[in-house]
Amino acid sequence: MRFRAPAKVFLSGEYAVLEGATAVVAAVSRHAVADTRAGARSDRPEVVAVARSLSADAPSVDVSALCRDGRKLGLGSSSAALVAAAGALLAERGVDLGSRAERDARLRELVELHRATQGGSGSGGDVAAALYGGVISYRALPAPHAEPFRLGRIGIVICDSGAAVRTAPLARAALEAGLPRSVHEAAAALGMALLSGDAAALREAVVCHLRGLEELSPVMGVRLLTPALERVIEIAGRVGACAKPAGAGGGDLAVAFARSPELAARLVDELGAEGLWAEEAVIDRDGARRDEG
Repeated sequence: MRFRAPAKVFLSGEYAVLEGATAVVAAVSRHAVADTRAGARSDRPEVVAVARSLSADAPSVDVSALCRDGRKLGLGSSSAALVAAAGALLAERGVDLGSRAERDARLRELVELHRATQGGSGSGGDVAAALYGGVISYRALPAPHAEPFRLGRIGIVICDSGAAVRTAPLARAALEAGLPRSVHEAAAALGMALLSGDAAALREAVVCHLRGLEELSPVMGVRLLTPALERVIEIAGRVGACAKPAGAGGGDLAVAFARSPELAARLVDELGAEGLWAEEAVIDRDGARRDEG
C-alpha cells in the first residue's frame, strides 16, 4: 500500500499559534510517500511511533521531495512522513485517511504522536496541513482544529535560506520566553490580509511579524532573522513583494507574498539570479491520499 501526504508552509501565526492564536498553513505539492510493500522499514522516530500505535511494522517512507541536496528544506518532512505512514497502515485495514470524517477523528491523535517525537512541543499545524491539504486556518488550543481557509489572490513563493534548523527547540524556547504582543498582532493582521489579498495590508502585517521576531530573538538567545533570510526579504521588497520566514526562523524556508502570478514569477527569477533556490508554491488541494503510482 502506497500513501502520500503533502508538505506544508506556514503563512501566518507560527509562534502565536502556540499561545492560542489562529495560524494559516498551506499544503504544497511536494510529498512524503509511505509504502508498506517495500522491503526496507523506516527508522524515522515519527514513523516508528505511528506504527507502534497501530501495532504494525513501520513502512518505508520517502521524503526526498522535501529535501534539497540531502538537507531538509523546512517543509514539514517529519509531519508529512507521519501522516503518510499512518495513511498507508490504516488503508491496509480498510480505513480511508483521505475522508474528512476520518481526518477529523484522527487529527488530535496524530498531532500528539508527532509532538511526542519532537520533545513534546509543536503546534501540530504541519500535521494538519499534511492531513487536510489546501490552505487551512488552524488552532492548537484547547485542542487541534482545522478549517478550510479562502486565500485571496496572492502569489506565493518559497525560497531556501541555505540552512536547516530544528524547530522544536525554538518552539520550546519561545514559550519559555513569552511572546511579544507584536507576534500576536501580526498573526491576526496577516490572517486578515491573506483573506483579502490586499497587498498593502500584507506588507504592513509582514513588517509587524518581522518586528516581533526581532523582539523575540534576544530573549530566546537565537537570531531568528538570519543574514540569508534578511537577504531574501530585501530581494522580495526590491521587486514589490514581501517575505518572512515560513516557520520558526533561524534558517529553513522563507515565504514571499506577491500581488500577482506575474510578480511571483519575477521574484523567482530574481532570487535565482542571486544564487538562491526558489519556486512558486503550488497548493495541494487533496491532502493525504492513496498513491496510485
